[in-house]
Amino acid sequence: GKTTPGDGGEGDDDDNGEGYLLVTHEDNVRGLHLDALDAVVVVGRPAGPDEYTHIAGRTGRAGRRGSVLNVVGFEQAAALAGWTRMLGVDFLPVDEGEVGGILDD
Repeated sequence: GKTTPGDGGEGDDDDNGEGYLLVTHEDNVRGLHLDALDAVVVVGRPAGPDEYTHIAGRTGRAGRRGSVLNVVGFEQAAALAGWTRMLGVDFLPVDEGEVGGILDD
């Protein structure tokens, strides 16, 4: 039968420590449900706070923790920081020299 990554079905890589990668555009991410998704990487600034919520909401479901890493330039980072109060999340800027340490954890 058809299975999706993380659902425990045949072909599920959870047992061997491997994961999966989905690359998509923000227009296509709405409505996607991916079990056990640990992280979302957003390249560029989403069109708005509502779109950010839908993208970031692919992780951290069913009581699980999840992380979102936004890869943006300085000006886009300032725009994301403007959404902090509206979304109830903190956007923490990271210098490019610190990225390796974050990804290694």
